[in-house]
Amino acid sequence: MSTAPGSTQHRSTLRVLSVLEVLSNSDKGLTMAGICRELSAPKSSLFPIIHTMAEEGYISFDEETTRYRIGFKTYLAGKAYARGQDTVNILTEELRRIVDACGETAQAGILSGNKALYIAKVDSPQPVRLISDIGRALPVYCTAIGKALVSQMDLDELHGLVGDEFHAYTTRTFRTFDAFWSEMQAVREDGIAYDRGEMTDAIECMAVPVCVEGEVRYGVGVSVPSYRLTQEKGVELAALLQKARTHLEAVLS
Repeated sequence: MSTAPGSTQHRSTLRVLSVLEVLSNSDKGLTMAGICRELSAPKSSLFPIIHTMAEEGYISFDEETTRYRIGFKTYLAGKAYARGQDTVNILTEELRRIVDACGETAQAGILSGNKALYIAKVDSPQPVRLISDIGRALPVYCTAIGKALVSQMDLDELHGLVGDEFHAYTTRTFRTFDAFWSEMQAVREDGIAYDRGEMTDAIECMAVPVCVEGEVRYGVGVSVPSYRLTQEKGVELAALLQKARTHLEAVLS
């Protein structure tokens, strides 16, 4: 296992990860002696680590062969990672369909605390477009995807999430919770959330919530320079987003 030059790493944690790495590369499993040999480490230092990992189910021990293998909990963790990757791929494919149809930037996000965390994006092919990054987190109260993500929350839950202090990113940003709550009633009724230049001047966004097992899990939206968002374009984007929501809820549920 390689380490970055100058990095400070916890020795015991590295041993745990090294054990998982060598076992994942062994089809038949390894004995205690084999693990020690692979890691060039004494049994006295590895035994308590391996014993604990086996007790907790992250590695398994076969008494007949005296070999250790990857355990069920590690398998489940790997499956969870794969599911996450599959979901991002599914979202990205849907975003690409939206972009191909309308020529504008499309994004998807999840709720992270009181912010919308962007996890997938497909850029517009047009020279004038929104510049954003996957991994960026923005407040829910001034983003269309953020509003979509919290659209099913009741008053107390939403108030507890966003509080009463609203930083004004532009002159259109909501300044009070009451104003934001009124906006959320419209979002809940229409099924579509809007950012009318509340986060970035001259950029407007539309988004829909995507529900999985009855709960909003994702927000999918389109960002457009204000001068391109005509009434006709708004109708087109709303239809594309609603179609995307229907497809994603069917695939991800």
